Amino acid sequence: MKKGYSSLILLILFITMGCKSLMRKVYGVENPQIKNISKIQKYLSSEDIDTTKTLVFKNLGAFATATKMEGGLEIPNAYFFNSKGNFVSYKKKAEDCNALIDDFISDMKYIDSLHIDESKNIRSLLGLIQTTSFKEVKTEGDFDMYVIITWATYAGELNEEKAFLWVELLEKISSEGVKIKYYLLNCDFHEHWNMSKDEIKALNL
Repeated sequence: MKKGYSSLILLILFITMGCKSLMRKVYGVENPQIKNISKIQKYLSSEDIDTTKTLVFKNLGAFATATKMEGGLEIPNAYFFNSKGNFVSYKKKAEDCNALIDDFISDMKYIDSLHIDESKNIRSLLGLIQTTSFKEVKTEGDFDMYVIITWATYAGELNEEKAFLWVELLEKISSEGVKIKYYLLNCDFHEHWNMSKDEIKALNL
């Protein structure tokens, strides 16, 4: 395993989950395990979530690259992009947390009037991920915005209270005439990554 993969991924789990014992008790957060497409689709179906919008990382290297992107990769979180695919942050200041996402989604119809970061485009992220049938993801179509929501089966009730709630809000905005293309980016560790024994051991999976 390349030095840095393990530390990067363990760091992201620490940052996004905080105190593990507390998170397990309050939100049912579990230790990450290796999953496959069937298992994550079954999980979504049990929560009445549309499985056709699911994306996964291509491999462990792609996942590690995403964690190193500016701003990192949080689980769960939502990443917003305008009609041109340029990044729009819901954070007014760096320390803001994803509790602000609910209100931000409510104002999504005005996304093209908000401050954008042209140095970050959705295509950079799409190059690291794929559909559950292992096909490339494209931004073709006439949409007002694109949203990528990160989630993982081990996140427990955080999925319901955050990621899946955001899906409901996006669906509501869509019903009001705003053209939204959203994806659910699964951040579990996957069988199709074909990780080596050393990588699996280093990640304590």
